[in-house]
Amino acid sequence: MNCTAIDWKKIEANPDKELKVVGRLLLDFRAEINKQIIEINKLRMDNEKLQNEKHSLHARLQQLSKEKEANIKE
Repeated sequence: MNCTAIDWKKIEANPDKELKVVGRLLLDFRAEINKQIIEINKLRMDNEKLQNEKHSLHARLQQLSKEKEANIKE
């Protein structure tokens, strides 16, 4: 079976049917999945950093706002 000639419609129609595939195809799929997992984990860490920065900036904004109100009252 050619790696690029997978009939996905047949597989979707009968997913329990066994199918011969070239080992290279499975290795390529595994490599792609691993790359995507690494990218997802990186994006999650980046998102977490951005969320932390957002909360920090929000807290700083509230602090500055309170300081401004206190200065106006003086």
